[in-house]
Parts: sequence; C-alpha cells; structure tokens
Amino acid sequence: GGQLESLTARAERQGVALLGSDAATIRRASDKGTLPRVLARRGVAHPETRVVTTAREARDAGRRMGFPVVVKPARGAGCAGVWLVRSARDWPRALAAVGSLLPEGGPFLVQRHVPGVAASVSLLASGGEAVALAVNGQSLRTAGSVSYRGGVTPLAHPSAARARVAAVAAC
Repeated sequence: GGQLESLTARAERQGVALLGSDAATIRRASDKGTLPRVLARRGVAHPETRVVTTAREARDAGRRMGFPVVVKPARGAGCAGVWLVRSARDWPRALAAVGSLLPEGGPFLVQRHVPGVAASVSLLASGGEAVALAVNGQSLRTAGSVSYRGGVTPLAHPSAARARVAAVAAC
C-alpha cells in the first residue's frame, strides 16, 4: 500500500484514534484499477481505462484508444508515475517512470486522455454516506510527466454542481 495507508494501519494497530478514513478505506480509494468499474455501476462517466501488466499490453491499449493517453500506476494518489503519452516516442520514458514505482509485473493503467479543466471534489464520507465539501480546480504540468502545481477552491465552473453529484454517487 501507499504511505498514508501504511501510517494509518500502524496507528490502528497501536490503538490510536484517528479522525479520517481507516486503512481499508484508503486502500480501496487508492485503487485506480477498480475505480472505472465502481463508477460505471453507479452511472458516473469515466475515461476508457485498461489495466495492463506489460509494455506490450500498454502500447496495444494506447494504439486502440489513440493518442494522447494517460499512463499511471494502478494504486496510489496524486501524480506520482503519471505520464501523458502524446505519441509513440513517449512510451519508453512513460513506461520506465511507471515501472519504477511498481513491483515486478504490477498492474498499471492506460486511460484515454480527456481534454478539459483538471478538477477534483473534496468529500467527507462515513460508511455509505458522503457530502461534497468543495470542487477544486487543479493546475497540472503535462510535459511528459504530470505534476501538480497548485489549485483553486472553490472552482467556479458550469459543471461544478454536476461534479459534486457524480462524486457523491461514486461513494
């Protein structure tokens, strides 16, 4: 698991009361490989996504989807190991970057890139209930590797209300 999941699990084993998600919830939330299925079951639109384990599978998925595609680890948060592959020339660096973060043969994702405004929804969730706190704009650098450069909260965007509803529906 990731750092937050590991630290949370350690605190749970030591009997520390936490204000936030438990380790199992963090593990589920950081599993980007299952997210498309969860969203589809709840009727939430999501980019075409393929879970792959080899460079060949990644290239085949990218060829079927068409450039640009996004390549990223199947587990994790943030932009670690995330690459925007704009052409076949980008594959070697993108695959090396994502591969450096994975166990041997570990799954990673190839997703159709959807142009638009980068955004997220902050949620407060407990059990099966969730409340959308804010829609956040994200500033991303997408020159090969993707990196987070900051954000704006709240995001004033015509789709913000729809994003809140979709995020709550995904919980």
